[in-house]
Amino acid sequence: MSNDKPENVHPIFLPAEFYIDTPMAESLKDQITQWLWNGLSGGCVLGDYRIGKSSAIKSISRQLVNRLNEEIPCHHISVARRDNQTIAGVLKNICNSLNLKLKARSTADDMSNALAIHLSDVAFGNKLKQTVLFVDEFQKLEFKQIDVFAELYDLLNSIGVNLCVIFIGNSNQSDPLLKKVVKKRNELIRGRFFTHKYHTHGIRSLSELRAILKQYDLLRFPEPDGPTYTEYFLPKEFKNGWRLESLAVLIWDTYYEKYENKLLICSWPMQYFSAAIKTMLLDYLPHYGVEDEVQLKSMIDKSIDVSGLVPNIVEKAS
Repeated sequence: MSNDKPENVHPIFLPAEFYIDTPMAESLKDQITQWLWNGLSGGCVLGDYRIGKSSAIKSISRQLVNRLNEEIPCHHISVARRDNQTIAGVLKNICNSLNLKLKARSTADDMSNALAIHLSDVAFGNKLKQTVLFVDEFQKLEFKQIDVFAELYDLLNSIGVNLCVIFIGNSNQSDPLLKKVVKKRNELIRGRFFTHKYHTHGIRSLSELRAILKQYDLLRFPEPDGPTYTEYFLPKEFKNGWRLESLAVLIWDTYYEKYENKLLICSWPMQYFSAAIKTMLLDYLPHYGVEDEVQLKSMIDKSIDVSGLVPNIVEKAS
């Protein structure tokens, strides 16, 4: 069923683009919506590496609406680690991520004004004049660079634009910056952006895993009338009524027994879960079948093993 044309490549072969909706992402969306509907100026989303924070945020940013059911324009930037971590540096990063054209010698004020004009233009497209700026990998910022977002908020607020800045970071790596935030002299920054925190996670229960597996049985490629993801790789089995969701208990028991229980994993990061399911769908199930439970358990174990989950645990512990 493969085709060499890029537009016909199945999403599962494109790890940088592949995305499956999850209960965790839905909960995160509900939290961010609550922040926006309550008019908050910002918040902070924390979670471990590779659990799918960035992918979830990118998907959520296309779905947010205000209390009038109008689409809220969202912008996503990823902080880059630079040798020269300055105010001008972070402003340039934001401008570049929004494809704003800058003069060769633009000052920090020039860039700040360009950002304010751009964000106000898009915000005035909805009656509540709301816009959101997601700042991913915020743990790479120097504390002084957070002032950029406070000044930008004040500038937009002065012209009636309601900017919400949401910082997304890795839990442990964000601690040094967050410890500076809680100091009394930084009360303005803390109150504006870091009072409200949300901790997201990977897969932590059978019900979450089952809901995600069901997506493979429902999502189609090509959309809207192509085979489901499961059917694409296992057409005969799917036609006979078999569904990937049916492996939920076996996958969870295998994962829990060997990985979560013995290695004390708090949650199954989506990157490694997706890699394991990809291996099963492409390399094992089409060749060895879906009937033998003992063989299925072995395939699941091997798929999780080659996903990179264990090396990641060792890396985090070292």
